[in-house]
Formats: sequence, structure tokens, C-alpha cells
Amino acid sequence: MFRCYNWNSFFNSFTLKKIAKSKKRNYLIAAIIIIGILLLRLISAPAIESIEAVEPAKTGFLGGLGLPVLFSWIAGAFLAGGLAFVVGKVALGLRADYLAIATLLIAEIVVSIIKHEDWLARGVKNVIGLKRPAPYEINLQQSPWFIDLVEKFHSGKLALINSVSEKQKCFKPVSY
Repeated sequence: MFRCYNWNSFFNSFTLKKIAKSKKRNYLIAAIIIIGILLLRLISAPAIESIEAVEPAKTGFLGGLGLPVLFSWIAGAFLAGGLAFVVGKVALGLRADYLAIATLLIAEIVVSIIKHEDWLARGVKNVIGLKRPAPYEINLQQSPWFIDLVEKFHSGKLALINSVSEKQKCFKPVSY
């Protein structure tokens, strides 16, 4: 026979309301947080490693589902629409200035999460193998056309410096 439990009293027995505010309570909260972080790391580490192991530039697939990138764009559009709906529901209940502040804040939070959580969306890594739009800086500085361009614009200043010793005289030592 099914026995009915009083879940409310069950959960209240595990809340921190019954413990008086003291150092013991603070240590208990800190211990719960530390144990939670360790458990989260233990559980999520294999998933994070498998997600980061996928190189979409080589495979042509985004994520671990083996689906084409075109499908990922469509799924991303639906997820963005859903997120916009949730943000709209929250923000439209606010008054004028608070509406703008909340909308911008939520947008910045989403952008920050996508940029900095590599395991979630590969962050700022290249997704589909597009070439870099500009050459790497070190290659740019060593390319002959760039050196010629710098010499052309700074020829007057460069002509004043003839030797290495004169260049070193231009730099004064910094004294504190």
C-alpha cells in the first residue's frame, strides 16, 4: 500500500532555518558549497572533455550529435528565439528605465557566457573552419609589403637614426 509522506516537513528538516546564525552555520554552508562544487566537477568533467574534443573545423559537425552545421544554425535560431521570449517575459514586466537596464544586462550575461564557456559553445573558437580574415600579427610584421609601408610613412623619422647606438640614446632609462 502506498504510504503518504509529508514532503514539506521532510525538506524543512534539511533546511538551514533550524540552525541558529553562528559560525557553525557559516562553516556548514561553506562545506555544502565546496562539496557541491567538487561533485559538479566530478560529474561534469568527462562531458566537458568530450565536448571540447570535437573539432568542427575538421569534422564539419558541430557538437557531439553528428548533425550537420546547417541543422545547428536552425536549432540555434530556435534556441535564440526561446531565450528572447524568456528575456521578454522577464523584462516587459518592468517599468521604463528598468526595462532597458534588465534587457542590456541579460544580453551581456548571455554574450559573456557564450564567449567564456568553451565547453558550451566553443567560446570564441572558430566553428566551421573559416580562414582568419587578417594575417597573424607576427607574419604581418615580417612581411615585406608591411615593412615597406612602415618605412614609407616613417621615412623622415627613420632617416634620423643611423646606428644602433643612436637608437639606444633615444630611449632614456626610467628612474623611479
